[in-house]
Parts: sequence; structure tokens; C-alpha cells
Amino acid sequence: MENIELKILLSKKMGFCFGVKKSVNLAKKAIETSNRKVYMLGPIINNPQVLEYFLQKRVKVVDSLNKIPEKSTVITRAHGISPSVLNQIHKKRLSIIHTTCPYVKKVQEIAAYLNKNGYFIVILGDKMHPEILGLLDVIHNNALVIDSISEIREITWQKKIGFISQTTKNIYDFKNYLLLY
Repeated sequence: MENIELKILLSKKMGFCFGVKKSVNLAKKAIETSNRKVYMLGPIINNPQVLEYFLQKRVKVVDSLNKIPEKSTVITRAHGISPSVLNQIHKKRLSIIHTTCPYVKKVQEIAAYLNKNGYFIVILGDKMHPEILGLLDVIHNNALVIDSISEIREITWQKKIGFISQTTKNIYDFKNYLLLY
């Protein structure tokens, strides 16, 4: 067997996107400066190492606002937060660290515009992903969420259709779905 020289090249664009970096940095700053107990309403991002970091800093990750006592700080997920949950946080008078990714926020704004202007909204995404659940709450569940090509073929023709995508989906897949429609 010949000696083969192996060369490993690392991409210049590695790591988290700017939205995730911003969210994680906001959360880190909050736990350093808060004099309250800090909770996360679900993991800030889907990354076990980042989650472990926050757990070691004594941040508690919970799946319900009912598990967060008054006079606490709550950190939202980078995936966004639904308006109804945000309203509950304010009613409970919790201090909030809003870490929604700017891209997610933009998709929420686009969805709200489409909904307000009478579009039939189709979302390419994972039906149970926190970003999609929050997005559906923004538009009062007035959308069809699809995650397969077969589902897009079943959409009946509508006068005005707005297609949007979960921010973590591949843009090329999204374009291919649109071409199939």
C-alpha cells in the first residue's frame, strides 16, 4: 500500500451563525449580571455542549412557565417565542432575556404580514420544532406546515399563497419545493 498524504482543510465559515452567537452571548451576560435565579424555557439552542455550559452555571432548563417561580429571570430560546407565552411571562412578572434569533424574528414578521393580507400560508418545516410552534402562534395557526414533497403536491391552488421556511432548513430544498408547486 502506498503512503498517502492526508490533508484536512477546515472551512473558514465554521461554528454558529450570528443569531445563535448573539443569543448565547445575551444568555451568558444575563447569568453573569442577574441577582435572580435564572431559567431557560427549553434549551436556548440544540447543542448539548452549550446546554451543559449553562447547566454548570446553575441555569435550570424547564419546559413550562409553571416551573419558574416569581422574581426569576427567564431566557427564551433562539428559536423564538410565541406571543401567548411572552404574554404569560409578562403576566407572571418575570424578568425576560429575549434571545430570539433576528432571522427567526424576520420570518415571524413576514408570516404576520402574509396572514394580515389574506395569503394562504405554507411553511416548510418540522411540525413540532419550537420555531414552527412559535410561528404558528404568531399567525393563529393559520398555515399549512409541510415537510415532504408529497405534501406540497396536495396543496390546492389558491389565489394568494405565501411560502415561508423554517430558518434551519436548506435554502436549496426550499427552492426545489417551490419549483414543484
